[in-house]
Amino acid sequence: MKHLFISTVLTVISILGFAVNSNAQTGTYNGTLSNITMNGKSYNDATNQSFTLTSTGGNLYDLRGTVGPIGKMPGTIKVELKVSINNGVVTATTPIGGYAGKLMLLDGGLPIKIKLSSFTGSLVNNELHFVLDTYAGWQFVPVFPASVTFDGTLQP
Repeated sequence: MKHLFISTVLTVISILGFAVNSNAQTGTYNGTLSNITMNGKSYNDATNQSFTLTSTGGNLYDLRGTVGPIGKMPGTIKVELKVSINNGVVTATTPIGGYAGKLMLLDGGLPIKIKLSSFTGSLVNNELHFVLDTYAGWQFVPVFPASVTFDGTLQP
């Protein structure tokens, strides 16, 4: 009887664990960038934005997306961030100050690396939410801070 009870408890825990972790769905999430600030200036929301989660094994993923020009920004931003997802909590595995993407200038100039300042996020019921703080620049050129919030839904 004791063995049956322990077996039943372990089965229930396994099923619950699978249900919680099943929220980490790979694919494309479409949504809106809000709370956009660059160089201390606020910008309007950017709709119809897409970010893709691609599994790299276990609970590790690549988070990628391309953001078109915002305000007078002379190019596009390519976000390329490594994250982990555990029980609906999304955290960056890229270290603070590590590579988080690049600013691609329209005039064909050299891409400017974007570095990670902070990242928090969640993935629950196919809804991806994150707040990303970055800065861009070269070692000898002043840095340019930026922050965005993304809310999107997994596309079928």
